[in-house]
Amino acid sequence: MKYVDVSGSVHIVVGIIGLLWLLCSIYNVVSCIVSRMEKQFVIPSVLLTITACVFNHGLAEAENEPSKMVEIGKMTGSIPVCFIVGMLFLFLGLQLVWDGYIRQKKRKIIMPQTVKQCFDILSDGVGYFSEEGMPFLVNKQMLRLCDLIGDSDRIDERKIISELARRGGRWITQTKDGKIWDFRKTDILIRKHNVQEVVAYDVTEVYTLKKKREQQYKVLQKYNDHLRQFDDEIEQTVVQKEILLAKMKIHDDIGSLLIAFRHYFAKPERSNKQEILNRWRSLAEDIKKERRITEDSWLRLKKDAEKWNLELQILGKIPNQTVIQNIFYAAIREALTNTVKHTKGTKVMCRITEAGGKMCIEIENDGESPKKPIIEGGGLGNLRRMVQGAGGIMDIQSQPVFKIKLEL
Repeated sequence: MKYVDVSGSVHIVVGIIGLLWLLCSIYNVVSCIVSRMEKQFVIPSVLLTITACVFNHGLAEAENEPSKMVEIGKMTGSIPVCFIVGMLFLFLGLQLVWDGYIRQKKRKIIMPQTVKQCFDILSDGVGYFSEEGMPFLVNKQMLRLCDLIGDSDRIDERKIISELARRGGRWITQTKDGKIWDFRKTDILIRKHNVQEVVAYDVTEVYTLKKKREQQYKVLQKYNDHLRQFDDEIEQTVVQKEILLAKMKIHDDIGSLLIAFRHYFAKPERSNKQEILNRWRSLAEDIKKERRITEDSWLRLKKDAEKWNLELQILGKIPNQTVIQNIFYAAIREALTNTVKHTKGTKVMCRITEAGGKMCIEIENDGESPKKPIIEGGGLGNLRRMVQGAGGIMDIQSQPVFKIKLEL
């Protein structure tokens, strides 16, 4: 039976199926164009759409009266209805298969909208700008940060670029909501074009932790200063106690000798003159052994340097602690001696610095560098024992210049 001879209900069903095919084919073409797919996918979709249009046009013309039919309507009406229905289902199935194939290909294509959506999901601010500062791609977080930075209602993205350029590519600032953001700019090359990539990281937690650590360090530094002061006071107390005991001993010895002298002058025949003289000599030796570093000691040190034709330069503040003064005095004395004996130098330089609660002392000269490894003899060996006994560190450098480093 020809298509033109079937009932109107069959025509309606066939027309609906043909219309669905046409709509599917048109959607497929539009989707390929929007997705910017290659020609090998667009051309078959267009051909299927043209075929659907021609097929539906023939079905529509076959509905007219025989006198008003055009050639395509007459051809369609003369075709058996079974053949038309079969062709319709064949093309519709082909269209559905092609649609499925296109969907699979589209999943592998990264769309501009997909890139933008992925960037908007990020918790960090991201933006790409031209060399002139014009934005190519800016995610929602970066736009939100532009609203939160500055005193005005909104700051332009290009102002962030100019601020980063002024600060050398990195800018840490606080937004109106109290958070700390770290902006960083990197110049990259994309398709032979220079692009500025700006990324903003939320460093509020790290910044807060850093500030907390700094405050804790200041508190610990205060405690450390108090402990050092307390240690110095204890040390001074011990020294004063030792001096007092020495003075008391000398006082007692002098008192005893004076009594012996009085007995000697009263009854010379009953006193041992030689014993009294020996006791005086012993007392004099004890007094000479009570050596302490005073300003006179530093003057003697400088006089010795001048006597040996050496220039002594001391940069920094001489420590007040007695133990460190003793070590410092011994180190300078050893450096002067070694300069005269071994290096033929004319100048001894000493730098005193304090960092991290520790005293650093560096001593060097302008003489010849040692040609052989340094062997610590009596002077350097005794100095090392003094430093280690005080809980410090001593390091000797032989190249490029001879240098003694002390950390106390």
